[in-house]
Amino acid sequence: MSIKLLTSILCMSFLSLSSNAQQIDGLEDLYDRYDREEQLKEQRAERISRKKQKKIDVNNLSQLAQLSAFEDIAIIQRKFLPKTERFELSGSGMFTMNNPFFNNMGASLRLSYYFTEEWGVEFNYTTLSVSEKDVTENLVKRNIQTDSLVKPESYTGISVKWAPIYGKMALVDKKIVPFDIYFAAGLGQTKTQDSNDITFTGSTGQIFAITKSIAFKWDLTVNFYSPEIQTSSGDTLKQNQEDLILGLGISYFFPEATYR
Repeated sequence: MSIKLLTSILCMSFLSLSSNAQQIDGLEDLYDRYDREEQLKEQRAERISRKKQKKIDVNNLSQLAQLSAFEDIAIIQRKFLPKTERFELSGSGMFTMNNPFFNNMGASLRLSYYFTEEWGVEFNYTTLSVSEKDVTENLVKRNIQTDSLVKPESYTGISVKWAPIYGKMALVDKKIVPFDIYFAAGLGQTKTQDSNDITFTGSTGQIFAITKSIAFKWDLTVNFYSPEIQTSSGDTLKQNQEDLILGLGISYFFPEATYR
């Protein structure tokens, strides 16, 4: 093969490759222009849609279909029974659940104030009656001293309340009942038959809204204290005591919520 013929073949191959490269670049430019045009069309359509939506005055539910998709609408849930800057006055029937020697039943009166929907402060006064259980009566019949057994008679204290949980529940498929779950911790004093003792308290409970001012509630409270007891020999000792108290009652919220 002559040098002239080889040179001609190489030149033709180079020209062919250059032509293919130019065609590929031309196709890429064509696709880029198409994408830009599509983006411009979408932007124009979105601007037109926004202008139309601004002119729509929604007066009923049927007109909602004229607005944008519902995924663009944010819903902020308001509480049925608001608590912010309101007082809660509640009364409950109470009884202890863990005293093996005495039946303790009574009543509790509480007054709370809520700074926000989640945080508040509560004053609590609980009075309890004391009656012996059968096991205690049997001990007395056997001449076994029961004076050293702790008999809680009342509790007075103050607590900080935190209500981080809010929800709704269906009542036998007839009614939706909003509720709050709260936790509380505080300090107070427990009166027993022999002494008045510093008490640490913790509780949890649930409020079920009946109206915007009235609610049913339950709460479970644990009081920790160290009362003085009299031994059979006449000595005075301190022992650790825990009272687990269950309460059921009604709450009234005031003043009327003006922001609902």
